[in-house]
Amino acid sequence: MLPHFLRMALKALLRFKLHSEINFLSLGFGFICFVTAVLLANYMDSYDQQWPNANRIYNVVIRNVSEGTGPDKFPIVNDPAARYLRSYFPDIPNIVKASMGDLDNVTIDGQSHTVTSRYVEERFFDIFPVEFLFGLETGQALPPNTGVITEQAAMRLYNRLDVVGERLLVDNEYDVAIAAVVKRPESPSHLDSGVTLFSSDFYFPMEIRDNANRRRRIAAGVDPDADQWANQSSYVYIEIPEDMEFDQESFHQELNEFVQATLPEDLRDSQTYELIPINQLVMTTLAFVTAGFSITTVLLAAGVLVLLIGCLNYSNLVIAQLSLRSQEIAIQKILGSKRGLLIVQYCFESLLFVALTLAIVLLVMSGVLRVMGSFGIIGVGPAMLLNPGLWLSLLLVITVVVLIAGCYPALRTVTVP
Repeated sequence: MLPHFLRMALKALLRFKLHSEINFLSLGFGFICFVTAVLLANYMDSYDQQWPNANRIYNVVIRNVSEGTGPDKFPIVNDPAARYLRSYFPDIPNIVKASMGDLDNVTIDGQSHTVTSRYVEERFFDIFPVEFLFGLETGQALPPNTGVITEQAAMRLYNRLDVVGERLLVDNEYDVAIAAVVKRPESPSHLDSGVTLFSSDFYFPMEIRDNANRRRRIAAGVDPDADQWANQSSYVYIEIPEDMEFDQESFHQELNEFVQATLPEDLRDSQTYELIPINQLVMTTLAFVTAGFSITTVLLAAGVLVLLIGCLNYSNLVIAQLSLRSQEIAIQKILGSKRGLLIVQYCFESLLFVALTLAIVLLVMSGVLRVMGSFGIIGVGPAMLLNPGLWLSLLLVITVVVLIAGCYPALRTVTVP
C-alpha cells in the first residue's frame, strides 16, 4: 500500500508541476520565517545560562511608573544605585555595578585602537566567573591599574595570547597592565556574544572611570563627591545567596521602599526599581532600542502568520488539484476503494510534500547557520537545529499543515458523490 501511495504522489507531483512549484515556494518561505523566529527565540533564551548560579543572578532595572510612552523597563540604572543598594541589603554581598560597554581608545606600542571596554567593580568576577587562559584565577578580582583582555581582542591587537604583563594606555591617560586573558565563551552572554552591542574587548576596574568622571566634574566646577542620580550609565547586578530565602515580588516591594527612602524626590514619583533574571537582560536592552517591542514576539507572530498564509495557499491548490483528479478518484471508487483509504492516500501525499519541503529548508538553513557561525557569532551554528523545542514545534506545525492543507481538501473532495 505504501509503495502505491508513494507512486501516486510522485505522479501527481510531476503532473502538476506549476502547482508544485508554487506550493514549494509558499510553504518553503513560511517554514523559513517560522524556523528563523523559533531559532531566534531559543537563542535569546540561551543567553547567560552558563554561569554556575545563573538562576539567582538578576539585573536591577528602572521601571517607569509615570505616564508616558516608551519601554516600561530600562536596564541602565542611576549611577550611585549599587553603592546604596549594598548598604540597604547588607545580607547580599554581590551587588555590583558595571558599564554596559564603552568605546575607548587604547594605545599599544604607539598605535591607537578603538576597543569596547567594560568597567567593573571588585566582585564582578564573583558573579560572572569567566575562565582565564593566562594570568588570574577564576573568580579573582582585578588588581589596581590592571585590565583583562578577551581572547579575540588579544589575537586582533597582539596576534598572540601570551600578553599578560603587556602595558597599554587607555584614553591617552591611564597606564594599565594586562593581568589576564579571558577565554572565548562557548555560549552567548551579554558580556560576549560576537554581536557588536553585546561584546567586550577589555575589562578594567571601575575606579578608572570613576576617577576620570571625578576630574571632569572638578574641571566643570561641580562637587565631585555629590551623588549623580541623574547619570544613568551602568548595569547593576545582584546575585542572591543560595542560603537566602527569596521571593521576587517581595523583593520588588523592598526595592520600592529603597527608592522612596534613597532617591531624590524628583525621581521617586516617576520610577521604581525591579529585578529581571540575567537571561532577560539582552531582550530588555533590545526592547529599549525598539521602543518597547519584543523582537522575538514580533518575529514569532510574523513567522506563524506567513506560514499560515502558505498553508492556506497550499490547501487551495490541493483542492484545485483534486478537482482535476476527479476522474482518477471516481475510478478508484468504482474499483472498490473506500473513502477512508482515499483520505489516507491524499493526506500521505500532503505529508510527503510538506516533509520534503521542510527537509530542503532545514538543509539550506544549516548552511546559512554554518556561514553565520564562521563570522564569530557565539552559539550560532547548525547545532541550533537540534534543539528539542524546535522539533516539537515543527511536529506540531506539520500536523496542523497536513490537517489544513491535506486532510480537509481530501475529505471535501472524496466525500462528493
